[in-house]
Amino acid sequence: VFASPQCFRRAVERLRSQPEIGALSFAVECFDRLDGVATPDLSSWVYGARNAVEWWRKCFQERKFVGVGAALRRSAFEEVGGFDPGLFFLHEEEDLSERLINRGFAIVYAGDIAIRHKVSPEHRSAWRGSRIFYHARNRLYLDVKQGRKIAETLSDTTVILLAAFRAGSLWSALRGTASGLLRIRRALAARRDQSFIERTPEGAAYMQALAEDERKRGVAHALDQHRGLGRFMRRLKWETGFARRPRSAGRSREAQPGTNRMREQT
Repeated sequence: VFASPQCFRRAVERLRSQPEIGALSFAVECFDRLDGVATPDLSSWVYGARNAVEWWRKCFQERKFVGVGAALRRSAFEEVGGFDPGLFFLHEEEDLSERLINRGFAIVYAGDIAIRHKVSPEHRSAWRGSRIFYHARNRLYLDVKQGRKIAETLSDTTVILLAAFRAGSLWSALRGTASGLLRIRRALAARRDQSFIERTPEGAAYMQALAEDERKRGVAHALDQHRGLGRFMRRLKWETGFARRPRSAGRSREAQPGTNRMREQT
């Protein structure tokens, strides 16, 4: 639900005044407030290495929006083909965001417009049950659709399977991976038939500007500093739960990024 009666009007005004915005992502707060104080819904925070508590009320450009609370420009939505029906539950926003960016639209996070999310804890476990099934299936489907390299696709699948094994949900992840393999032909057809799948000069410039801004603000993700085998090994360590916990009470700099990246993927 909207956090205040003015949220819808403010979202419409923002889209009207800034025609470059394709998707406007809202601040997502927990529906149940602790002592009357609004708190961010961490399960809906997918904005890289930014600390949710520090950033959730700010405004900034991003790579994707969160479907639980967002406003989409209808003309942009229709021009890029809307949501992919091959993606149900998980990664559908990422896919649409990529196409909007490639078309030349911006994705904007509006921390001054909030919705209150009635989070269901039993259905928000990242690595269990049907959630990990759809995560494994749709990640593979989207990797193929977006034309990612085989090494990157294998890396994604390996990380998901190991994380699922660690969480006791390997069977669900295996079923999801198998379902994704069966949908490869459909993913290739989507890549061929849908518009703005491949990176455009406008999309490349947008992503480069985002990366430069994140470096300046000190919120670039630690994984972005690595490539190849080194990146893969760090992903395994941070995202699968096999990293050794720091001995001190505080978390080490190297161990910290895993939480945000896992939340981003799921």
